[in-house]
Amino acid sequence: LTPNQQATYQTSGQQLERSLVALPEPLAIPAGQPQAIAFDHTPVVTVFKKMEAAYGIMINYDADLLAGCELTADFGSESLFEKLDLICRATNSRYEVVDAQIIIYSKGCR
Repeated sequence: LTPNQQATYQTSGQQLERSLVALPEPLAIPAGQPQAIAFDHTPVVTVFKKMEAAYGIMINYDADLLAGCELTADFGSESLFEKLDLICRATNSRYEVVDAQIIIYSKGCR
């Protein structure tokens, strides 16, 4: 397991399932302190890379589809999932958490 991941043992199927914790925290900032970051016409692929680094969580997406997507936003104390909700709303995308990673589904912004 890596930071922001948890494991759940399913006794019925004797299976160990890996998932994200309910409220992932940025790795480099002490818990409870806001992580302020601003993006100004930033390619959304760059935004996702910064989020991957900040939270230590893999974010899978089609970089070619998202190549035309840019984001202008100021993030402060929002949770990871609130940030993802806002990014996906701005880029007409959606996300899903699968096996301790985040998958972005998008038709692109071109």
